[in-house]
Amino acid sequence: MKRKSFSANMKWSWLALSVALMVPTAAQATAKTAVEAKNCQSENNTCPYPFDLYKTDPAYKKSFDETMNQNGLPAMLDEMNGPAGPMEPVKIDGKVYLKGFMCEGGNCGNHNLTFLYQPDFHNFVGFYSNGKDGQWVNTPSDGELKVLRALVKGTSESSHTPAATTTSNDAPPANTIWEFTGGNGDTLWSMCGGKQNSCVIVGNTKHVSAVLNHKSASGCALGDFYIIDKDARSWQQRDTGTCSPNAWVRKGSIKGGQYLSVDIGVGNETVIQYPIGYWSDVKEFTGPNRPSWEKAKQAAKQ
Repeated sequence: MKRKSFSANMKWSWLALSVALMVPTAAQATAKTAVEAKNCQSENNTCPYPFDLYKTDPAYKKSFDETMNQNGLPAMLDEMNGPAGPMEPVKIDGKVYLKGFMCEGGNCGNHNLTFLYQPDFHNFVGFYSNGKDGQWVNTPSDGELKVLRALVKGTSESSHTPAATTTSNDAPPANTIWEFTGGNGDTLWSMCGGKQNSCVIVGNTKHVSAVLNHKSASGCALGDFYIIDKDARSWQQRDTGTCSPNAWVRKGSIKGGQYLSVDIGVGNETVIQYPIGYWSDVKEFTGPNRPSWEKAKQAAKQ
């Protein structure tokens, strides 16, 4: 009787595993409000981008507009039409914030806004940079200031509380993607200008990230584009498909929304698409993570 029960359990465990691998998982919806986004995950493509949240969350829109007006800043959504990263949660002093970044197309390294938004209290703080000039937006607390400074320096890794300092010799911050090296031996940190970081994470999944460097080594107006392999701890420069100063980089999807992609285009045309969500899922089921009969038997015993 015991053997029969074990066989039955093992059979159903393996069947469930097989079905999970064969049937696509339904795409999860992107958060429509800042409160929903407190639990979002970039690897599941559920974190909203600043422009999208501005359209779907009236409370966030009101806080954003009031903050820009009170700080004497321009209508940011008219000027900040360049690449933007997803608004991911970060914990500061026990409260969950959303961190964000937006910039001017073709001038991202010099004209940008890095900010934090606390949905429960509608608290908006940030740092606005326009060339050599810069100003704090509202008055950040000590905890907020620490995180903002790290974000401005580019020392944060998506979905983690950023490190606040770097070493005196401008080495890449420890345990971040900026340590990873390319085929030429250079770290991503050095390619992005070190402390004068000109890069922004434009797409992030569990195993693969996408980074845009606004200061191109070849003079491309859009910038240079890197794909980051987190498992191999390496980066690779990839084709942007265009160098138009009017080009855009934004979140997209493939397979009917099943997988996250990073898309590059001009006007209404998508020029090139990088399916980083699909690549990440492939990695999830290869190597040590690959499902096996032995793993299924072990699961059945538990």
